[in-house]
Amino acid sequence: MDLEELQVMWDAEHKESRFTLDEAGLHAIVQRRITESHRCAACRYRAEISISVVFASLTLIVASFLAFGSREWIDTLPWPKIVPTRWDITGLFIAGGVWLYFAWYLNRARLRLQRSGESFESSLHGDIDRALAWLDVQIKIARDIVWCGFVPLYAAIMLWVHVVFRLSTAPGRAATLNAIYVMAVAVMIAAFVMEVCCRRAAIRERYEPHRRELESLRRKLADSPTK
Repeated sequence: MDLEELQVMWDAEHKESRFTLDEAGLHAIVQRRITESHRCAACRYRAEISISVVFASLTLIVASFLAFGSREWIDTLPWPKIVPTRWDITGLFIAGGVWLYFAWYLNRARLRLQRSGESFESSLHGDIDRALAWLDVQIKIARDIVWCGFVPLYAAIMLWVHVVFRLSTAPGRAATLNAIYVMAVAVMIAAFVMEVCCRRAAIRERYEPHRRELESLRRKLADSPTK
């Protein structure tokens, strides 16, 4: 939530001789910013949940074909290049299940974010408290999702990569398969480190500064008359 417009209005009001605060104007700005922030968060969650469900569905469909499809029919397909073992099929089912878990985790976080502001009244002070509660939940989600969400997800992606490339590599090309493993592991580690850094940066550079701004505004409101 960008509060520059709030600060401009605050400064303009305090240049007047009456030193009073236009609460209705500030309230409109706060409400608009809250609505915009919630809309952006809702769009982001919908996109992430949809992607997770799509990947889960595709992985589970492939695993089901390999598990229950006719062996003669599978042998006519260009993939897999080797006969899948029950561990390959189990790995795909596990990977698909983790993708579903991640979609459920994101949806639970989305609902938690929605409920975080339900108990506050519709007023300037109430909406500032609602925004603070919303930021607190965002900070908690950003911290928890790394270990509760991305750790199992990246493990599932590595499992998926292992199974898919093993089944895609013709017999006798172990060196190629090992090179793919090394590259995939390096990419996954780099992606995970980047994810952790991005979440910490969001807390440090976005959520916490906005929280301090809101707390400062709340203190100013408590000390100022309104008109």
